[in-house]
Amino acid sequence: METLTLWEKFKIFLKTYFNEILFSVFFIVALSTMALPYSNLEIGEDSGVIYFMDVISNGSFTYNGANYALTNTFALLLVGLILLIGSEVVLIVSSFFKNKKVKVILNSVTLTLLLASLFINLLGGFLIGALDLSAIEANGTLDNTFGIVFTILVILMALISFSNIFDLKKYSIQEICETSILIALAVVLDQFVKIPIQANGGSISFSALPLFIIAIRYGSFKSFVASSFIFGFLTCLLDGYGFQTFPFDYLVALSGYGLVGTAYNFAKRFYVNIEDKSKQTKMQFVYSSIAIIIAAIPVMFVRYAGHMISACILYGYDFINDFAANFLYQSTYVPGAVGCSIAGMILLLEPVIMINRVFPIKTVKESKY
Repeated sequence: METLTLWEKFKIFLKTYFNEILFSVFFIVALSTMALPYSNLEIGEDSGVIYFMDVISNGSFTYNGANYALTNTFALLLVGLILLIGSEVVLIVSSFFKNKKVKVILNSVTLTLLLASLFINLLGGFLIGALDLSAIEANGTLDNTFGIVFTILVILMALISFSNIFDLKKYSIQEICETSILIALAVVLDQFVKIPIQANGGSISFSALPLFIIAIRYGSFKSFVASSFIFGFLTCLLDGYGFQTFPFDYLVALSGYGLVGTAYNFAKRFYVNIEDKSKQTKMQFVYSSIAIIIAAIPVMFVRYAGHMISACILYGYDFINDFAANFLYQSTYVPGAVGCSIAGMILLLEPVIMINRVFPIKTVKESKY
């Protein structure tokens, strides 16, 4: 057997773990940016800087002889830092596993921790003012250089996690084409065929229907990517309420749509062993319909959770004292939006079952992992 040289072994190692190495480089650079000014503060003709470590160690800062409190910034940035470090730890752990399912799960956890860290740091002052500057003159300004650099780095790290996931979870040309068409249809239904309910967001439409079809055709994971990330991101931009609404109002709220695919696949165990083909076809529709209707409960619960948490964070609702008012607001459109799409899915279930039978999902060549 030919013995590999040290350089050849290094090249194999670099090729195998290139994404993990690149992720770690961005992680180190992201931590290093904390030496940059967290904020550049200008008040009249005076200017000064606030540093990240000062913020998470003191919870306040002194500028021009005056002491200023930091509104929740200490806790937010500390949690964001912990989540960022956690993403690196989970990614390193995932590199020791060869099982594809385990690697997909761990890379998904890494991606979740990164997005959570980014959102928490957004609340910590990147796009939403975290400083209590009520005592500062109206001409005071706040520039977040650190926030811009850090956000770009975390997005790059998230793209690497995406790359790892998609390398393990292959997409065929058929899946890409079908998913793109159905997402485009969902966007059209969401933007042009809907009944607006609330001035600050909330409407009833059949936009979830194409996303439910993706869940039934391709399973919960690919449905999550299509619904939460792609459809959620596009509609967040088109709705115009700001990117700060994306994590909970879109990413979390729409993440439950994949449960329809999970319920549909779970129903198979009740009819797959029926030998009579005509009876099997009939019972397939019956059991699948029941499963999809039951799935509406967790789908609705996840949407409620996402929207209600967002209302507490962005609009000042107290989670306990204002729970009833918050729940009532979301109830004006969430049940209608989910219910309409579930009803439409039941009406179209027979054609979707026929499509699955005539055009089955083709197996994609698996990754070497």
